[in-house]
Amino acid sequence: MKTYAMYILILAGAFFNEAIAQKAQFKIPIVIKCGPYLDSLWIGISGDGPGGTIMDNTDGLDAGKTFGAPGKWQELMYPPDMPNLTFNAKFVNIWGPRGIIGTGLKPYDFRGYTSRNQVDTFSIRVYGDSVANSPVQLNWPRNLKDYAYKWQLIKRVGTKQEVVVKDMTATTSYREANADNKNLFNFIIVKSGIR
Repeated sequence: MKTYAMYILILAGAFFNEAIAQKAQFKIPIVIKCGPYLDSLWIGISGDGPGGTIMDNTDGLDAGKTFGAPGKWQELMYPPDMPNLTFNAKFVNIWGPRGIIGTGLKPYDFRGYTSRNQVDTFSIRVYGDSVANSPVQLNWPRNLKDYAYKWQLIKRVGTKQEVVVKDMTATTSYREANADNKNLFNFIIVKSGIR
């Protein structure tokens, strides 16, 4: 009987800890610079809280989900590109070249909370005519380790992926020299675990 009671206490503690953990929530800006152009995208996790909850943990549009004030955590579809686009950055699907629901998301890509061990990927596309003439630099806050255990930045080249920043907590930026004068880059940020 004593062993059974101990199992119940451990199980109750685990459920309590998981319930407390759902308060995990953060927004992080990713600032993209290319020549004279600057753009900001935001990634984040939203756990339970007042005013609504982001329920899923997938990439894609959470059009009706908000947290806090109306629209504070709402994702928006990016409109179709205008012709002769000089510079743009947006979120797209990680599978294949198509965007999220065709056009991508901007400026937010948020994920719901599922567990302290969840792994989330955020795929960023940087493109436009001016990208071919300049280096591309991605910048992020110094305190990433306050939000998750591991952060990596991956560059997609065709069907291959190359880890370009193994530990994003050790630096605050990545600069793609763009020696080949490409006008499109795909980056993937992989966040592992939640603190």
